Amino acid sequence: MVKEWNLGAEGDEAKKPEPDADTTPLYVFVPPASPPPPNPMMRQPPQKEFGPEQLKQVREVLAEKGRGIFLASWDMPPRTMFGPPMPVEYHYNEMLKDDWGIEVEVEYRLIRGVPDRKQPDGYALDFEELMYMQLSSFTDHVIGKPLKARRMLMADVCPVKKLDPVPEGVTIQPVLEVPATVHDLWAESNRGIERIVRVLTTGERRGVFSKRPDTSWEPPFSVILAAENANTESKIVVMGTGICYLEGYLTRRVTRSEHTGKRRVLLTDAPPMENAELVVNTMYWLCGREDLIASGPAEVPRVPPIGAGNRQNLWLITTGWAFAILIAGGMMMMIRRK
Repeated sequence: MVKEWNLGAEGDEAKKPEPDADTTPLYVFVPPASPPPPNPMMRQPPQKEFGPEQLKQVREVLAEKGRGIFLASWDMPPRTMFGPPMPVEYHYNEMLKDDWGIEVEVEYRLIRGVPDRKQPDGYALDFEELMYMQLSSFTDHVIGKPLKARRMLMADVCPVKKLDPVPEGVTIQPVLEVPATVHDLWAESNRGIERIVRVLTTGERRGVFSKRPDTSWEPPFSVILAAENANTESKIVVMGTGICYLEGYLTRRVTRSEHTGKRRVLLTDAPPMENAELVVNTMYWLCGREDLIASGPAEVPRVPPIGAGNRQNLWLITTGWAFAILIAGGMMMMIRRK
């Protein structure tokens, strides 16, 4: 049974819906809408903002044996003509930090770069992975373990950080993370993203950019965290992949380009419905039904035909190794004859 609860409404519309009999209430918290930027040229009525009153209600439903999923994603500061950009914030962060020891870094976005051959520390952007980034480095946590071999496509992903120390009684486990062994995937701050956009739009250095210590967040870091409170028997999962569960993302076919001979063609694959399996697994874990967590067989992609250009490179590599071995053998034979 799915029910909506609008914390930003007034009167009866803001009341918490009661769960049906013989059901376990599980709350999915989406980020509240940001207030519009101020306009000094026009008088605006006071806007109701998300604050302590709403956070108090969230705390109440998670106080005793509460179950919740917090969805988050990377966000850019809204632009305004009448002042500097407004700060970006995740409105549940204050509660998550105090009660659970978790912080969502919505001002950072995961980026996968393509190393540049001419510049050692340079990267280019893979435009296909801007919207469909393969990210399946799940841990052995029961939520994501069955999905390690699946196609998991993500967009607008932000890091989720475990704080130190965590509150008493709270245990935090990573579900999805970016390991330290990955060098072409990192998190970039909004300031760094603006720098990358400027490099791409101006053509500076052929559109190749570099990482910077002040804006680039190198792995390891987590993307999804699961937490339990032994004192209240509550559970939550904080997901920095919130955009990937929207209907528009789950039902839209995946576009990609592929070389066929000397041309590049645009193809489409099935929508990324594997993300829905991740949410279902999360709900089963929160409700204590880990026995229902499963995943279908891993999809093995069909091996595509080798293009003409790739065939030539493959031939040069194989014949080159053969000639190198033949020459080395001939040299050894001449040395031994002497």
